[in-house]
Amino acid sequence: MIKKSFLTILHKNYTDIKNKLNIHFLDLYKRGILNKQKYKIKNIMSQKVGEDRYYELGEDTVETLTELLVKCISTPIKISYTFQGDKKLKSLISVSKIADRFAFKLESPIMVEVNEILWDEINHEQETVDILVREACSNIVINGESGKITTSNKDDFKSSKGVLDKYEYEAVSRAKELQELTLAQIADKEKDTDIDISQ
Repeated sequence: MIKKSFLTILHKNYTDIKNKLNIHFLDLYKRGILNKQKYKIKNIMSQKVGEDRYYELGEDTVETLTELLVKCISTPIKISYTFQGDKKLKSLISVSKIADRFAFKLESPIMVEVNEILWDEINHEQETVDILVREACSNIVINGESGKITTSNKDDFKSSKGVLDKYEYEAVSRAKELQELTLAQIADKEKDTDIDISQ
């Protein structure tokens, strides 16, 4: 008898809680809150890692970059590159060596990342683009005999002898200044266009 009473009370409590929850969820559904939360969670779950920052570059962009890299990185061996866009990159282009364990999987030893927003703003300044690409490539060292790729340490001067030999100091300084100013303008535009959609 005691057992039956206990189960009856438990079932009644369970039913009460279930009904209250159903009423609460129904209220959330009617107000549109439940759907928004489900949609938000679904989107987060389906996103790739870094999808909000990194993305695939278009074929035209990759082709243009490849031509520039061939001019900037002189090597007797054929080099393949991995390209990607980076919305938050604080320079026009970044060229870096991929760690060997990842290079094997990617079948590419060098990563090339581009800020296409910045690229679109300054691509009419061909000399500036050339300088910034050469600057980005200046830390890549390729041994022609062994094919080994290493990176050299950049000094505090923030430029390489090869770039300064090809361009005057003023041109390099102007290219860097234009890059910084354009990045600042892009950041200001993004602040102005930010809309709060949380309400």
